[in-house]
Amino acid sequence: MVRLSTATLSFRHWLPGGSGDMYAETIEHLPRLGQRHVDLNLWDAALFTNAAWLRDLKQRLDDAGLVVSSLQGAGRFGDPDPAEAERQVELRKWGIEAAQILCCGVIAASGPRRGGSRIEDVISFLERFAPVAEASGVQHALEPHWNNRIEDVEDYRAIFTAVPSPVYGIALDTGHLYAAGASIDAVMDVFMGRIQVLHLKDADRPATHDFAPFGLGKIDNRGIIRRCAAAGFDGFAVLELEVPDMANCLAYLAEAYEHFSDCTTVDQLPVSSG
Repeated sequence: MVRLSTATLSFRHWLPGGSGDMYAETIEHLPRLGQRHVDLNLWDAALFTNAAWLRDLKQRLDDAGLVVSSLQGAGRFGDPDPAEAERQVELRKWGIEAAQILCCGVIAASGPRRGGSRIEDVISFLERFAPVAEASGVQHALEPHWNNRIEDVEDYRAIFTAVPSPVYGIALDTGHLYAAGASIDAVMDVFMGRIQVLHLKDADRPATHDFAPFGLGKIDNRGIIRRCAAAGFDGFAVLELEVPDMANCLAYLAEAYEHFSDCTTVDQLPVSSG
């Protein structure tokens, strides 16, 4: 069963610059859209390394009737600089604590930038971190990003050949694979059983972070969901709305929920007009 969730980044009205609180906006608006599941983007180390902040956020989500499906961020998988890689280990441990406080079982992150790094930087990090990851009770999903060291099927092939631990899997990010010019089908052909969470975006041109509203781009996200469901994937498809005109995000999200209504299961809240 593929269940629908929505990433907090989808509520960044202020993208690409400025200020705002995507957590507060999510808590305010997601229930009004009738949606229960939320994927939390944890980017600011000053926040997600603060257990009190995490517990307060969990209470705010509970009060709104929202359930955390998965996390993103809380550090990355590896770095070419040993001191920075050590720091990332500590951030990943905080990510595990965040997942436990927020009561979810999947946390996704990517690797270092492609320029100046090697796949061995990711592999050595994952080898070192494997005992911690395996003891955590949390799945650790490697997410591809355009211009990131984890970018295409060959990167995944190298990683999983060297580090076969089942605690590591894939956050299949359709938008970033498309942006990188990588084959989404190739990743599913080889590593369908490794997919732990789906991150969905739409896009109409590669090599850019200017994505499109769902249903207006060239990525067959509904077909991807159906293929994963047919293969036995049982997890969340996370909507990540990142478009140039984020001021219209609420309308785009409402359209997206309708767009995916025929291929996902939604644990809905009553739509509120309040």
